[in-house]
Amino acid sequence: MTVGDSSAHLEERLKFIQFGAEDAAALRRVRPVLERHLERILSKFYGHIESHPNLMQMFGGDAGIAHARSAQAQHWLQLFSSSFDQAYVERVLRIGKTHSRIGLEPRWYIAGYSLAFGELLAVAAETSRWKPAERAATLKALTKAVMLDMDFAISVYIEQSKVETAERIAGSVDAIRAAASEISQGSNDLASRTERQASALQQTVATMAEISATVSMNAQNSEQARKLAADALARAEAGGNAMSSVVNAMSGIEGSSARIAEIIQVMEEISFQTKLLALHAAVEAARAGESGKGFAVVAQEVRSLADRSRQASQQIRELIAQSSREVGQGVKLVGGAGESLSGIVDIVRRVAEIAPEIAAGSREQSRSITEINKALGDLDAATQQNAALVEESSASAASLAEQARQLVEVVASFRGVQPAKAPRMPAEKSRPGGPTAAGSDWDEEF
Repeated sequence: MTVGDSSAHLEERLKFIQFGAEDAAALRRVRPVLERHLERILSKFYGHIESHPNLMQMFGGDAGIAHARSAQAQHWLQLFSSSFDQAYVERVLRIGKTHSRIGLEPRWYIAGYSLAFGELLAVAAETSRWKPAERAATLKALTKAVMLDMDFAISVYIEQSKVETAERIAGSVDAIRAAASEISQGSNDLASRTERQASALQQTVATMAEISATVSMNAQNSEQARKLAADALARAEAGGNAMSSVVNAMSGIEGSSARIAEIIQVMEEISFQTKLLALHAAVEAARAGESGKGFAVVAQEVRSLADRSRQASQQIRELIAQSSREVGQGVKLVGGAGESLSGIVDIVRRVAEIAPEIAAGSREQSRSITEINKALGDLDAATQQNAALVEESSASAASLAEQARQLVEVVASFRGVQPAKAPRMPAEKSRPGGPTAAGSDWDEEF
């Protein structure tokens, strides 16, 4: 409420309560009487206030009471002078604003004013020098002035409280609007990040599905490799056993060749002895002359057979020797092959031992990846739900921002009653709940 507005309101109030020149004259008439009793009335009134600690705290102690008492006396003296001018309006504005600032509720103001007003009425009523008509006019004018003063101060208090409340609400609304804007921005950012995370998670799920298929195939291949390794081990062991049999057979052949060579040696000796015998027979046949010719022919045939037998034995010996050499080389080759095959068998055995472990590891990997796929699926579902919740949160934040904007408009319309441009009050000291003792907050105050 501005001074101009208050002046206009004062004119309306004066006109409504029909406060005229007679009332103003009656007030001026009673002023000297009230002035004589004013100190006593204020002492009684503020003595009653001092018995209430909560009110004392609002007044700021004894010093505040003294200032308020002095200001109250000046205000009443000017009020009873019927000076309802701009200075009066400014005083009432300060009173109402001070009441609002210190938290002096109208109930305390009305109650206190009623006590003081009762004393004022009693003083005016006991004045014996006035005629009944003058006394009645005086009491009526005094009542109008006190009610007007009290109504005006309370109206300022209420309007100032509205302004302060509107300002607090506006500050809260601004904070809510800023918070809603931050929430909305944060929700939008979170929605964007959640959307990107969901997309990346879907790609991860797809990639893990491909890896799972690959690992599953590897597990199957590992199992097949294990079976093939076991089969290869069985075949290699069988080949090793067969190669051992071949080595043994070649060793037997080599032994048999040696025995054949010994037999041929015996045959050559027999052939040599037969040839000697044929030679002796030919000599004896020559000694026998004509009668030994037939025997000589036989001896010649025997010698020829012995030569042929010797030649055949020699050929057989050469063949047996060549066969023995070849058999010896075969035995060495077969032995080397046997050793190589034994090495292969050992390698295949180690592979066959490792293959089950690889197959087991592949199966375990396949199970683990299956579990990971399930977990990723659950995480993807949770991320989708979070994305939906973020969208709902964003919508709620936007709705909150819109409501805050509408509330700002409501508060702006509510703040149509602007605070009065009255003189700035001195700053309070650190005393809680009341003004300073030496300050001027209580000037023109009650």
